[in-house]
Amino acid sequence: MKRTLFVPAGALALVLAAAGAAQASPQSYLQAAAQAVQGQHRGQALAALDRAEADALDRQPQATRGDQEAEDSPFLRQIGRARQAVAERDWGNAATSITEAMRLSDQVIVPGSQSQ
Repeated sequence: MKRTLFVPAGALALVLAAAGAAQASPQSYLQAAAQAVQGQHRGQALAALDRAEADALDRQPQATRGDQEAEDSPFLRQIGRARQAVAERDWGNAATSITEAMRLSDQVIVPGSQSQ
């Protein structure tokens, strides 16, 4: 049975503020997620991870987008692992996965490559 997690309404606003909404990037959302995990704020962490993933996908060149590429991305897999760990309140593994995603983000995200 798949569980659905609901993100509190204020969590996204806090994430956007922490990430610096005007200059938000997958890396800034991951930093916001790391801060939320450190404070054990599940809703904020999940919202930040969701935004990091969505922003990373938006920045991929159109030619490389696709379900298979997304599934094969080590960066996106780490975000998925972090999301699962947060959902289970496994804060240590969440922090580790976020740190690894931050390390990988430089390899998979080209700055300023956001597609319109």
